[in-house]
Amino acid sequence: MNRRIGKLLILAWTVVFLLLMGVLVNFSRETNVVHRPGNAEKKLVIMAVYEEDESDEYLKKILDEYSAIPGNPKVVTEYVAQSAFQKQLCLYKDQNSLPDLIICDSVMTPALQSMDILRDLSDYMTGERTSRFLKHAYGSCVVNGICYGVPFTSNPYVVFYNKDHLARYKKEIPDNMDDFYNLCRETKSLGTYSFGIAVKNKEDIASSFLQLVYSAGGNLRGLDSDNSLKLYEILGKMRDEGIIAQDVINWNQKDLMQAFSSGYVKIAVAKLSSMSLLEHSASQINYEIAEIPYIQKQTFLFQGDMIGVTETADETEALKLLDYITSPEVAKSYYKNTYSLSVRTDVCVNPGKVRGLSDGFVERERNQSVLKSTYSTWFIISDSIAGAMSDFFGDKSMTPQAVGARLQGEIRSAILER
Repeated sequence: MNRRIGKLLILAWTVVFLLLMGVLVNFSRETNVVHRPGNAEKKLVIMAVYEEDESDEYLKKILDEYSAIPGNPKVVTEYVAQSAFQKQLCLYKDQNSLPDLIICDSVMTPALQSMDILRDLSDYMTGERTSRFLKHAYGSCVVNGICYGVPFTSNPYVVFYNKDHLARYKKEIPDNMDDFYNLCRETKSLGTYSFGIAVKNKEDIASSFLQLVYSAGGNLRGLDSDNSLKLYEILGKMRDEGIIAQDVINWNQKDLMQAFSSGYVKIAVAKLSSMSLLEHSASQINYEIAEIPYIQKQTFLFQGDMIGVTETADETEALKLLDYITSPEVAKSYYKNTYSLSVRTDVCVNPGKVRGLSDGFVERERNQSVLKSTYSTWFIISDSIAGAMSDFFGDKSMTPQAVGARLQGEIRSAILER
């Protein structure tokens, strides 16, 4: 018995010895490997706002092509929902793990700058580089005379309409908001809604709402003006008369386009890039695109993304990638494939032309666009707009005067907070 136990112990020790020798051999091999710096060891991280259209896929294609170039780092993109963008950046900053570059709506620039996240790019944006971009687009990246980003896209809000539906009534999209309301009222059909807008995401409703407000002759400091109140009255009548679905408070851009392509909504106000959802949809709706109707005068409000470099980024590699993304060839390809407009002076595209969007509209967007009033408290402002408009569309007892007073009070407080 003792002899058998002894043999088992010898066998066990032999197994342990062999395992230890294997570990030592592997360790010896690993310590003698010469590691050469390569793409796998270099990485750039881009944090971008998640878009409900299909632009994210094409951005990934561009970045993958860049990563495949010998000597370039691998580019990894993290998409974050609009509602969580600020919180995520704050978290990363606290953890000292900020991304290298940020792609977001240029209206966020002052807020991100106030958080000490963006790097000063004034030396990079020389006079020669600046001249490559439209003045208003470049201006959207400047805070207190300092440049904190590079213009990337222009993505205006437009009117998508069901061409066959309006043809039955022999109607077209009018220029002014009063006639637009009458059009929606006269073409209303059973079981569907004449008009739709995305309200679920705060940045969507804040941006589309401001386009309507500016076209009404208002601005962020005059949300209770007579023209702004007239806009709320028209939207209120649409809500009360069933022209606009109360479902809109639960819709993002993608939901809105699905409702539009299915025929549930006949006219929709959405970003131009939402074309990608329709062009690649299984539902082949016959649609066209028109300009946003106005109350006082047609106003072209610049809406677009910028690219910023963070304070903690590898500046050399980040600027090299920035050069690539914003180069004429790559930028033109991006605009065409994502159905957005160019912010470059040497590149002009009109992806909506096949759907009736005039070259004149694109030209006016390029030459007459105005900038939204931007503040370091933009995240608070967009929260206030989203909350007020969500309540307004969801609660028929809320009057135009009430929403105007609420917006004016909350936005004024947010502006003063800066």
